[in-house]
Amino acid sequence: MRYNQWRLEYRPGGWIRGRDETGRTVLFRVAFVGDGDMARPQVRIALMDSPEPISARSWRDAPFREVELHALVMRERLARPAETEAVESLIDYFDRTAADYDDFQGTIPTDEIVPEPGEPAAHFRLTREPGSPLTDEFLADVAAMYRWAIASDKAPAPVIAESAGVPVSRVHRWVAQARRRGYLPPGIKGRVG
Repeated sequence: MRYNQWRLEYRPGGWIRGRDETGRTVLFRVAFVGDGDMARPQVRIALMDSPEPISARSWRDAPFREVELHALVMRERLARPAETEAVESLIDYFDRTAADYDDFQGTIPTDEIVPEPGEPAAHFRLTREPGSPLTDEFLADVAAMYRWAIASDKAPAPVIAESAGVPVSRVHRWVAQARRRGYLPPGIKGRVG
């Protein structure tokens, strides 16, 4: 799993289109929950279109939390009545109205990763049968927890080891395998992690 840069476009009715560098597109619809200035956006609809097969890994890479944070800034425009309700026509709608909303877009930078609050064990399940092969799904979870630890200013290997109940040396092997399979970028000599 890699964090790619996501380009966001906003439309009335709570619609947000995100596109990453791989050509993947996710249409999000947010609803504002709560009263007045205390209302917070929550993603209520998400649709993905991808040049590659869509998997659980694809969805884990979608920037749900970041989209909700960006929606706070665009609340006034997103809260306007929707110009279309037909989910099937949304991709065409975004393309057709691009010139009308040229200044109504933003970017999530590659390094803008917002960690979820709470302890990592609440968000990641690092369990596997002893001796079983390291599956892609498991290594994607290791990589996600690794990024969570980095974004939270924590040492990744000890955090992962504690969560999984294994020695730190085993975590180092998992991280090396995650790097080999492309779930994490290559390590930088002299940097922890």
